[in-house]
Amino acid sequence: MSRRTLAAALVLALSALPACQQQRASHVVRESGERAMWRSDWAAAEGEYRELVRREPGDIDDRARLARSLMKQQKFALAREHWEQIYTVKPNDRDTIKGLATSMLGSGDLQSMTAELRSGAQTRNRAQDWMLLGQYLTAAGDHDEAERALLRAAEVDKGRSLAPQYLLADFYQSVGDKARAMERYRMALSLAPNDREIQDAIRALGGVPGPTFVLTPAEAVAK
Repeated sequence: MSRRTLAAALVLALSALPACQQQRASHVVRESGERAMWRSDWAAAEGEYRELVRREPGDIDDRARLARSLMKQQKFALAREHWEQIYTVKPNDRDTIKGLATSMLGSGDLQSMTAELRSGAQTRNRAQDWMLLGQYLTAAGDHDEAERALLRAAEVDKGRSLAPQYLLADFYQSVGDKARAMERYRMALSLAPNDREIQDAIRALGGVPGPTFVLTPAEAVAK
């Protein structure tokens, strides 16, 4: 090999070296994405997690972070694509269900959102699933169906837990039904007599919270 040929080969080898070094290790990209999320730089976070998903499509944790960064930028349709892939792996994970429902709500597909959450609630028949359906229906503005879902949550719970009563009270307050809101706050008070938020809500409606003001949840005495 002539000196000229050897020199040319050396130049080519050296020029290719930086290109080999340009790809960062996955943990470096992930740390950069985490820092971007911490400072709420969602576009930068999107870029980092998109790169990680490109490298490792099966990593659902990075895919979930990508979906969240997309939703923070109001890119709900794109986020939904990722949540749907995660959902095939973790169909019973609450964060995944909420992420998928939020992306559906944000992209305006209320029919799919309702169908997905209702299916889960009917299948599992747990108070927490009916509450989730009620909360998303409230956000979607479907107050009649939201009320039915929240009442079903309280019924399934049988008046044993605070959350269904409190959510019903807040729901009625949000739609301007002060009488029913007060009734449900009183029921909530029976389950958490020292809760300051419940006490303040009752006072705001003109009531005086105390031991004699509580009501037993309707579902606890229903036949």
